[in-house]
Amino acid sequence: MDKQTDRSYYEEIVSYIKKITGYNLAVSPKDRQVIEKLIKNQIPVEIAKQLIKKEVLKYPPEKRKKFRLSSLEPKLKELSAKKAGISRQDRFTSEIPEELKDTYSRLKKLNNLWKSLPEEEKKQIINTAVKKMKKSFILSNIDRQKVLKSIIREILAERYNIK
Repeated sequence: MDKQTDRSYYEEIVSYIKKITGYNLAVSPKDRQVIEKLIKNQIPVEIAKQLIKKEVLKYPPEKRKKFRLSSLEPKLKELSAKKAGISRQDRFTSEIPEELKDTYSRLKKLNNLWKSLPEEEKKQIINTAVKKMKKSFILSNIDRQKVLKSIIREILAERYNIK
């Protein structure tokens, strides 16, 4: 885009924000950076307006004067990743440190296995895990749900030999 087009894009976004929020908001340097990212990623004005509208409508009318474009950052990352053809899962796994990738893949396998198990077997594993939890832990000092998930993963790994 050329400078004139960028300027008109910028002005259109700023005027839209003022219109939709109902406040004459000043554009902060962070907001300018977000608009520059919109321009750089070649996000059409209409799509940018839709994103802004969705975000603004999350605020009650009396708090819309506090709206900042920086709240669009996660959506922009998602849009630019979609444009690049990178799935959300791929983006996430690329952020995992190398030393944790084995653990992540193990957990992923266990979660997929759990989802594919029949309900009856799930109930049996849950009962076994609850018994193990009651026997091994002081129940007032733990987060029961996290401990139960951990024990269920142990049982699954043991039964299905997942390392």
